Parts: sequence; structure tokens; C-alpha cells
Amino acid sequence: MTNDSTIDSSFIYLQEGRFGAPDLRLGVPKDGFLGTEHHNVSAAKYPARTVVRVYCDGTAQNTDGEAGGELGYAEFTYLKAAADNISCAAKTMCLQESLGDWTTVSPDASTVLHKTGRGLMGAVAISAVTNSYYGWFWTGGVVPIGYVSALSGNYKTDSTVDEGAMMIQTLSALESLGFSLAASLGEVFAGYSCSADA
Repeated sequence: MTNDSTIDSSFIYLQEGRFGAPDLRLGVPKDGFLGTEHHNVSAAKYPARTVVRVYCDGTAQNTDGEAGGELGYAEFTYLKAAADNISCAAKTMCLQESLGDWTTVSPDASTVLHKTGRGLMGAVAISAVTNSYYGWFWTGGVVPIGYVSALSGNYKTDSTVDEGAMMIQTLSALESLGFSLAASLGEVFAGYSCSADA
């Protein structure tokens, strides 16, 4: 597959609950999800796979300067970035690296776990995350640009995305990951698109 196209953040909804139920005792960290005391740190400040659910009120502006349509709930999960050759940046799609470890994710298409070519446990980096460091990843619901504005804008696809179910798949030309059409019930859904890609 090649990185043929893109889809705007306002049309993406990630499937919730993949990493577990939200911890209802927790809310937004006092310094936000990008806070330097807990995000992109070498020692975990939360248990890995901690899930925080937030409400997006739809008032945040997307990259076009219009309300992004991000009305609804979103999930952030605390995970570890794998020790790979490719580093995470904002909007980088990641997958879990092994069946035995649901806490470590990677953007490197050559090392992530796939099930007959289809990805499991998808997560999107909210900023740069150093290899082997811990941080928050967007893992469910609407794109939470009201909490992390860098998540607004275009996401890579393989040009097959239409309205309906999507999966995270290898974009082989770049050895990176992007959204692809989930064409059958046997494929592992990452979420849903409200529009075809560009």
C-alpha cells in the first residue's frame, strides 16, 4: 500500500474500550495531557494502560478555522513507546508490538504486531514521544483537539477509506501506518469514518 490520500480529523472516530475501561477517578491532568511531569517521561507516572475519558464540546477549531465537529467523548491511554527506529510525533499511528504486552506501541510498520496483515490495539501519538518513554495516546472516540490541538488536520490513508469501518494498516511505501478500509467482519476495526478520504 502507498500513502495515497488523507482524511480530515473531523471525520474520524476511534473505537473505544480497546485498552480497557476508563478510570472514573481520573480526569484531565492538572497541566493537561502534554504536561512534562507525566508525558514523554522515562519513568511511568501512571500505571500503563490507564484510560482517561474526556468530553469534547465541539467548540475547538480545526485547522480550517471552523468548529471541528468534535462533539462527544474521547479516550486517552497511558502507554509506552517502543524502542524502534521510528519515533512518534503528533498524529503518528501506532500498534501494539506483541501479544504479551498491551502497554507498548510502535509506529514502525516493520515491527508491530499484525493479524494476517491487520492491526490490533491502535493508538495515535499526541506529540513526540521518545523511544522507550511513557506518555498519553489518543485511543478512542472523537478527535480531542480541544485538549491537544496538534491532533487536528489530515491523517494518512491508503486511498481506500469510505464511510464506515476503518482499520490501521501498513502504508508500505513509507513503512508507516495509516487508515485503510475494513472490508470484512474478520478484520480488526480501529474505528469509523464519516466520509471517504480525499
